[in-house]
Amino acid sequence: MIKLSLLSLFISISACSSLETSRESYIYSILEQEPELKEIVLKKSKNKLSDRELPLWRAIGYLGTPYRFGSDTYSELDCSAFMRKIFHPEKSLQRTAYGQFKQFKKFAKWKPAKGDLVFFRTAKYNPATHVGIMYNDRKFIHASTSHGIVTVGDLKDSYWKKRVYAYVDPSRQQYTLSSNDN
Repeated sequence: MIKLSLLSLFISISACSSLETSRESYIYSILEQEPELKEIVLKKSKNKLSDRELPLWRAIGYLGTPYRFGSDTYSELDCSAFMRKIFHPEKSLQRTAYGQFKQFKKFAKWKPAKGDLVFFRTAKYNPATHVGIMYNDRKFIHASTSHGIVTVGDLKDSYWKKRVYAYVDPSRQQYTLSSNDN
């Protein structure tokens, strides 16, 4: 059942490009390691995805896609282009991580939830230079510069933990600053 669900995912996202065997293998390996992501694929096969899970289902189809700064295609993209792809057509997001962050309004603190955007400060020149999408309270999918592909990140990793800037609920278009900046 999971292979059939993945096939429909690949057909919908990769209509313009051929699916590489290595990317498909990478996606299967991530799904075996991450039960929450596997559950999203299974829910899609039963047409039981919530509005917060739909972008995550799309994100799974991009796992293994090459990262390239400034690129906005289905075959290679950067972090902000990745968010634009997985939220389209429901949300119209700006082209940069900082532009996407600025689209949201300040709101009271809360914990990150499945489907929230997580913004990171990876450079000193602006507060939000990288973005990913949370699939539980500490793991997220993002287009990684260091890995060179769309992959899974973990807020337990000291690199990410120190750089979290804000969590955003895209359904409400509100954000909260992380405790790192308060």
